[in-house]
Amino acid sequence: MSLSALAPEPSFERRALNRATFGARAAEEVRVQEVGWPAWVAEQLKPPPGDEPELAQHIATRSMHIRYAVQLPAGKSPGWPAVDERRPLNYLRAELPAIWDMVGKTEISIAPNERARIQQELNAATWMRNAHARFQLREVMADFWANHFNVGRQEDIYAAAALVDYDARVIRPRVFGNFRDLLEAVATAPAMLRYLNNAASGAERPTENYVRELLELHTLGREPYAGVAASAGTDTVIAAGFTVAARYTDQDIAAAARAFSGWTQEHGQDGPGGPLAFTGRFIYNPLQHNDSAGGFMGVDLAPFNTPRAPPMVQGRVVLDILADHPATARFVCAKLARRFFGDAPPPAVLARAVAAWTEHRAAPDQLGRVVAALLLGPEVGAPAAKLRRPYEKLIALFRTTHTIVNAYDGASMALAALGDGLFAWPTPEGR
Repeated sequence: MSLSALAPEPSFERRALNRATFGARAAEEVRVQEVGWPAWVAEQLKPPPGDEPELAQHIATRSMHIRYAVQLPAGKSPGWPAVDERRPLNYLRAELPAIWDMVGKTEISIAPNERARIQQELNAATWMRNAHARFQLREVMADFWANHFNVGRQEDIYAAAALVDYDARVIRPRVFGNFRDLLEAVATAPAMLRYLNNAASGAERPTENYVRELLELHTLGREPYAGVAASAGTDTVIAAGFTVAARYTDQDIAAAARAFSGWTQEHGQDGPGGPLAFTGRFIYNPLQHNDSAGGFMGVDLAPFNTPRAPPMVQGRVVLDILADHPATARFVCAKLARRFFGDAPPPAVLARAVAAWTEHRAAPDQLGRVVAALLLGPEVGAPAAKLRRPYEKLIALFRTTHTIVNAYDGASMALAALGDGLFAWPTPEGR
């Protein structure tokens, strides 16, 4: 007789928890049996603003070793002293301008090990949160949205350094919030501005990198893409109060790129009053804005670019349309359903998610309501149809064996050989 035949059949609660956490623990299973699955989900959808106190204290009291050799002055570099110490996770609490300044001085007066340390701290903290957080559903959704709005750590040194800000200020506070709000927070995030090059978009040559991924990967998806066609066809839908095309073309991508030009960050470039500061913070710079956006999915953006119009209004109209477009509801809800139920989620699950997305499109907790629609159904207790990726298996091991996870400086590269890890996906290619 096989070992699998001897194993007891998992309970509904255990199967449900294994979908909604990084690994069900026995105590959590008992808790769900006591209060009921709907009550557990409702509690999970109302986490505190930050880490719960016990977890926050655990992270705050961890330290990691850092060591590097002295660099003597050479040329224009004043060098740096040797370091060999255990240090708290200070970069988790650093302000963005301090991080931006540090990256700018790397290999001049600051050792490159300090820049690498930022990623080490973020990954170590993520391991600890994923393994120990009581609000596991927030951890699962923070992982989902970080992957959906991917910023890979290997493409740009400033983007990689800004991932601490991206995780803490953009992603985590909004996992159960409103998608339109999350969309703009991502669009103005320093990490994303660097990663997909919109910070460099200018009036003369707007870059299409960000907007192509905005349409193809973040909102509408690949299916409505009509390619280089002059027209997306005659099918229309209502989105954000506009009658818009059901599909999009390369012309729409070019128009959106012009609409988002000027959405940049303070990086020392010319601004209306002279050189901007060097802080990395988001700023709208009119000198970088191209004012010939024209038509986007059937909506003329030109009237939104008058002298009396608020700054950034063209880009915000684009975000309004994309967040409210039916194709976005279908595409993002399908990704969410696959996260919980596998590559072929039950049609009823997807239908509930799309209905909740659409009904609560203006609600501040829209995404929380969608997650509830996904999880509050009989399907959540069915046998698993989705394999965990290596990172998820590792955290599940920690959780189910009650391993105390401390700060580990190798967390950022631990799963590289398996093609997995945190903030490790390669750049998208728009296919």
